[in-house]
Amino acid sequence: MLLTASGCGGTVKWSDGQTGNSVTVSPKQSTRMSATCTNGGQTSNPSNNVLIQVGLTTSPCNTNVSVTAPISNVGSKYQSSNTITGSASIEANASVQFKGQNYVQLNPGFQVKAGGVFKAFTGKCTELQTRQVVGGLQFLWEILWRPDNFIWMTERGGKISRVNPQTGAVQALLTILHIYSDGEGGLLGMVLHPSFALNPFVYVTYNYNPPQGPREKIVRFTYNSANNTLGNAFVLLQDISANVYHNGSRLVITPDLKLWRCIKCNAASPS
Repeated sequence: MLLTASGCGGTVKWSDGQTGNSVTVSPKQSTRMSATCTNGGQTSNPSNNVLIQVGLTTSPCNTNVSVTAPISNVGSKYQSSNTITGSASIEANASVQFKGQNYVQLNPGFQVKAGGVFKAFTGKCTELQTRQVVGGLQFLWEILWRPDNFIWMTERGGKISRVNPQTGAVQALLTILHIYSDGEGGLLGMVLHPSFALNPFVYVTYNYNPPQGPREKIVRFTYNSANNTLGNAFVLLQDISANVYHNGSRLVITPDLKLWRCIKCNAASPS
C-alpha cells in the first residue's frame, strides 16, 4: 500500500521509521500509521493515524485442526470448534492466528521465524459459514425461524413445510390444492401466532382463481404437533383483488395482536 504525506516542506518520517513523502508499506497485521514533518530543526506533532486493515483468510470451522505444513501466506486464520495443534513454522512474511474453542497446542517443531506474526487464543468460531440446508425447492417464498428451532417455509405451488436446519430433513405440513400460481401468484406470505404454544395458528395468504378472475385470500390453519400437520382451515378474508403479476404479499402480527397484510400493485401487465 502506498502512503503519501503532503504539506511538509522538510523531511517526512513515518511511524515505521521510513522517510519520504511517499512510502510503500506491507504490514502483516492491521496497524496504524502516522507521520511527522521536520523542517528547520523543528518537528511537528504526529499526524492523524491511518488505519491499514489487513484481512485474514479464514479456514472452515472444523472439529479438530492440525497444522503441520509451513505457513507463508500473509493473513491466515485457522479455527476449530474443539482443538488446534500446530507443529509448523510461521515464515517471515506470514501473519497467522490459531483459534480453538477448547485449546491450542503447539507441538515440537513449531516456530515463528523473525518477521513473522503469530497469535493464539481460545473461543468459538465466530465467522459466518455458509452451507446448503436443503435443495430442490420450487419458488420458495416465506422463510421463518421459529422457537422450535425449525425453519417454516412456503412454496408458491401450495406447500407449507418445516425444515430441520441441522439435517435438512423436510416435513411437509400441508399442500393447498386450489392454489392459482400462474405468473407471480401462488402461496405467498405466512406468519405464526406470537403465542404459538398456546395458540398454534398459522396464517397464510394465497391466490385462487374463481370465475371472475384471480383473487387472494387470508386463511388460518391450526398446527397439530402430534402428527405435524396443518388443518381446520378458517377463511379470515377472501375475494381480495389479485392478478397474474405483482402479487407479492406478506403477513405480520404486531405486538397488539393485529394481523397486517401488505401487497404490491396487482398490475394487469408486468410493467
